[in-house]
Amino acid sequence: EIISVSDTGLYTVDIVTYNADRSVSCFVSDTVYVSLQPMPVADFFVSPASGCAPLSTTLHQNCSFVDGLPHTEFPLSYQWTVTNSTNTVVFTSRDANPSLTLQMQGLYNVQLIVSTSGGCSDTIYREDVLNVYAQPHASFVATLISAGIEGGAEYDFSNTTDVSIFGAGDAVTWNWNYGDGQSSEAFEGPHTYEES
Repeated sequence: EIISVSDTGLYTVDIVTYNADRSVSCFVSDTVYVSLQPMPVADFFVSPASGCAPLSTTLHQNCSFVDGLPHTEFPLSYQWTVTNSTNTVVFTSRDANPSLTLQMQGLYNVQLIVSTSGGCSDTIYREDVLNVYAQPHASFVATLISAGIEGGAEYDFSNTTDVSIFGAGDAVTWNWNYGDGQSSEAFEGPHTYEES
């Protein structure tokens, strides 16, 4: 038989057994000390949660106990696991607030298991907690269109940046600085220099 208790303390257990017609009985009594540990509640946040690769971030435990009390007498242990979109483990740690660097673009899941020394534990798992964006590498080709006799010239600037790294929902912006005080936010195009 399973008996549940909700408080730490000394409990007396009495057992009485009988034969089939209940004409004979046996009685035994014993005491049991039950030490209950509070149940932990796993929780965390990440900072920062998104950015360009490589993304350096910190996982911050924000754990508590079910009863809302601090219970410093019951130190917690932590088991972190970070997986990528194919559920491949890319990082593990037993630190309370570990830092990590993610090199590859993608979404990452985070799991935290928090435990007391007595074996009470809680698990939290969140999908797509970390979002690592591809690191763009700007590239262009400048082609002379025409040059003026008295100085200056017109160039066509072709954007050769690898745009395949961007997702369909990415808000990509372009900012050209032509070195003569002029700029543009176009993907590519011509620019005229007034002086040599």
